[in-house]
Amino acid sequence: MEPLWNVDKNIILMGPPGAGKTSSAHKLAQRFGLECFDIDDHLLEPYWGCPVGQKLKEVGDEKFVQLEGEALLTLNKSKSVIALTGLNPLHKEAMEYIARTGVVIFLDVPNADIVKRLSEMKVDRIVGQGKKSFDEILNYRRGFYENYYDIRALIPPNATVEQIVGILEQVALQWQLTRADKAPRTFQTTRSTSTDMCLSFFEVILKGLAPDGGLYVPSSIPQFNLGDFQRLLEYADDYREVALRILERWVTELHPQLLRKMIQQAYAYPQRFQNPAVCPVTKVDSNQFLLELFHGPTASFKDFALQLFPQIFATVATTNSTNAKYTILVSTSGDTGSATVHGFCNQSDIPVIVLFPKDGVSAIQKAQMITDTSPNLHVLAVESDFDFCQVSTPFHSRTNGVEFDQKII
Repeated sequence: MEPLWNVDKNIILMGPPGAGKTSSAHKLAQRFGLECFDIDDHLLEPYWGCPVGQKLKEVGDEKFVQLEGEALLTLNKSKSVIALTGLNPLHKEAMEYIARTGVVIFLDVPNADIVKRLSEMKVDRIVGQGKKSFDEILNYRRGFYENYYDIRALIPPNATVEQIVGILEQVALQWQLTRADKAPRTFQTTRSTSTDMCLSFFEVILKGLAPDGGLYVPSSIPQFNLGDFQRLLEYADDYREVALRILERWVTELHPQLLRKMIQQAYAYPQRFQNPAVCPVTKVDSNQFLLELFHGPTASFKDFALQLFPQIFATVATTNSTNAKYTILVSTSGDTGSATVHGFCNQSDIPVIVLFPKDGVSAIQKAQMITDTSPNLHVLAVESDFDFCQVSTPFHSRTNGVEFDQKII
């Protein structure tokens, strides 16, 4: 019987003090049949020849981080479950070194739970805290944790160790599956129920429409339970952070650090979206609210997809081993065309052809499409209606700022 963990990599648990890394590491190692290695007990104390607390008292907070990082650089383990200290990610060189040895799982535990556990453990301060509150120092450290994880374990409030271990097991096996030689084929078309026709996420991105005329959809939906939604509420005022945590579940083939970069760029304020909340919710009446989806570059709801999709498409296209070249062809009655133009205008290596009915879009939509002079964009006004945009007809066009008459061949 093949073991659950069948790759020559460590499982590295990262998170704040009190997140449950050590207790979870022991149980997870038992489930996977791996060695459990705790940085405090199995590396630092033997390396220094004294308890960790004694070393901290001798050298002070600032020096301690450096010495801890130097010790971590001596680690030589494989196929182990490693419980990091809460400080390890603050030492850049050491964290980059250990991250190369396996998959780093970030135990994203609510701050309130951390503070409660530290209080129960009678911990009144943590390294580097100074005059900051627990919340302030935990939020400061979170910035470092967010830089190094491969996969996030979103831990619900008041989770038990068993619940945390269950989540860790699930996300570790998911990482193993998506990093295998053959990517999981989890998308099928709306017109087929055959699993033989399933494609991977990357394949679907490059194919677009399915050959059978259907749309590609996931064959299964990532599960978000009540605890997950409670955690998402912590970021209710930050669309980008919510989007990241949701997309991490859906798009497991892209590294979360790359996803974060794409999301920050796609929904940047004020460069892309004209409201810092991206899509604010406005209260209309006592129990009526409006979700505003018009703050993007073209004031269309399609900006939400078409500010992010071009980045994903460009990334997948450039990593495609076939070295194929791609052209985006769009037929539009207004919203899709203008949103596509403004999404792909920064992707100079991807030609985009947009066809729209000459008299079938608003003046604003037409202006949004024909005034962008990016060299990869070709916007063509067809002398017909929307249904015939892809048929050979006379058209009047403006491409790269030059108007001319031609025929579509």
